Amino acid sequence: MEAAFRALLSAALPGAGGRVSWGMREQGGLLPAVTIIRISGAPTYAMDGPDGHAEDRLQVDFHDRTMAGAQALALAAAAALSGYRGGVFQGLFLAGRRDVTEPGATDADRTARVSLDFMVHYRS
Repeated sequence: MEAAFRALLSAALPGAGGRVSWGMREQGGLLPAVTIIRISGAPTYAMDGPDGHAEDRLQVDFHDRTMAGAQALALAAAAALSGYRGGVFQGLFLAGRRDVTEPGATDADRTARVSLDFMVHYRS
């Protein structure tokens, strides 16, 4: 699921220059950049036990120098991913959004971040 989700996100965001990764963003790395973190995840069950599927909540952070840039990335990702079905995915659904300006040592070091949460239903 991780590789498939990253590939979908990368295809939706050519402006991110391939800087889509799981985990933390490289400090001082090039912008814009996108990071993905699993907030929670668990297998799903039918009455007779595990059904071979899972549901995860993923937080996708869009980092850029300006809030407008981070928001544009987030909007493009939401348009491409929310409601998506295909491959291993039974469904991707937008579940939340947060806008943050991250502090920096100087004004030039500050970055903007938009976080989107997706509920991801997939075959495990």
